[in-house]
Amino acid sequence: MLGYCTVSDVRDLTDITSSDISDTELSSLIDLATQMIIKDITIPVVGEKLSGSINGTNTTFSTSYYPIADINGDKTVDGSDVTVYLWTDSSDPSTKSTISVETIYPNEGKIVLSSAPSSSVEKITCDYSYTWHDSINWELVKVACVYLTAFLFYVKKYTAIPLSVARGPIRFRWDVKPYVSYLNQYYHVMSLVKSKKYSKKTASNITLLRGRM
Repeated sequence: MLGYCTVSDVRDLTDITSSDISDTELSSLIDLATQMIIKDITIPVVGEKLSGSINGTNTTFSTSYYPIADINGDKTVDGSDVTVYLWTDSSDPSTKSTISVETIYPNEGKIVLSSAPSSSVEKITCDYSYTWHDSINWELVKVACVYLTAFLFYVKKYTAIPLSVARGPIRFRWDVKPYVSYLNQYYHVMSLVKSKKYSKKTASNITLLRGRM
């Protein structure tokens, strides 16, 4: 998975340094954050029957829901984001086989196959995800990914140590405000991502939260 933000993005927009966590470990958190964001902004569809003529010449078929969504974190929609199956017996799953995809028109829900299915194919199904917006602001998604990654880092950090330690009459307590603040900022930015008002704005149009909160 490519990730909706980079290690440099996280280090530039937060106080998380290489002494806190290595680039490799941070990349793993970015991957997890990206997977969580994908689940937040898409709805999966499994085994949907595509519409379109199966006549040996037609290669274009349509999904019921669209825009078709990116599900691998590269911010584009192509054949790697869908799986299309040809069924020679519509009632027997053992007869289905995959077929490669040439082009996708995500905003129209159109899938162009690499070759025309034979007329002996009884049905064509597809596994894919769709989203609600045809112009997702990827700059805002990047900021959201940074905040969610920071939240995951602090979850990892603070669940590894007690929140407070008593030494006789004195109690020491660690400040865990970043733990919650970064998550709140994630929710805030994602609300902008999901708002049509911000669909064409860039990340520079909102105030970034820097440093430890």
